[in-house]
Amino acid sequence: AQAFAEVGADAILADGIKDLEVIRTLKTKVDKPLVFNQIAGGKSPACSLTELKDAGVSLVNYSTPCLFTAQEGIERYMQSLKEKDGLLLKQQVGVPECTALLQENLAFRNKG
Repeated sequence: AQAFAEVGADAILADGIKDLEVIRTLKTKVDKPLVFNQIAGGKSPACSLTELKDAGVSLVNYSTPCLFTAQEGIERYMQSLKEKDGLLLKQQVGVPECTALLQENLAFRNKG
């Protein structure tokens, strides 16, 4: 982690950490934001945002749990399509909601 910090890394990814004490120690060694990869069933324990913040984590990555949740939703929708002979189901989220969320995210990104 120190070598990455010394060559100009913007942040340090703490992955596969089995104990938050390692994060606390790492935070004393590098003056960079720490990123924690939270994966259900992964090597790292399930931690609350408060626990991670208190340990020195700046950003928590939930990409895999979000991906798995999306996959589950897609599988349920595909099963419903099969059961309804391919008829589209009433969508919970439509184009206007998706467009509004995209615009909100772009506005947030363009602030900084």
